[in-house]
Amino acid sequence: FFPFFSSVGALCSPMLLSTFSHFSLFHMAANMYVLWSFSSSIVSLLGCEQFIAVYLSAGVISTFVSYVAKMATGRFEPSLGASGAIMTVLAAVCTKMPEAKLAIVFLPMFTFTAGS
Repeated sequence: FFPFFSSVGALCSPMLLSTFSHFSLFHMAANMYVLWSFSSSIVSLLGCEQFIAVYLSAGVISTFVSYVAKMATGRFEPSLGASGAIMTVLAAVCTKMPEAKLAIVFLPMFTFTAGS
């Protein structure tokens, strides 16, 4: 009974921890800016517990998909799930609030709706 759970933990822990990993300081800064921009909207819609569940689930799933894609292509680089989790938060906001106005960080003069 216990050996099963310890082996599952050994397999899942790296995927869970990769949800908080980044390739560079710029990568982390960009992800944190997007998370800061959109998290309050989705937390108000889903609640804190559901937001954390969505974020962590998306991080683990995106890390797993990255592992599979890299194994299929023969590339053996690190797989990190932080960006996948952040993009899931962005997708949730765009899905739940399609009329919200968005802009690209470096081009703030061009706005568009979340639905587009």
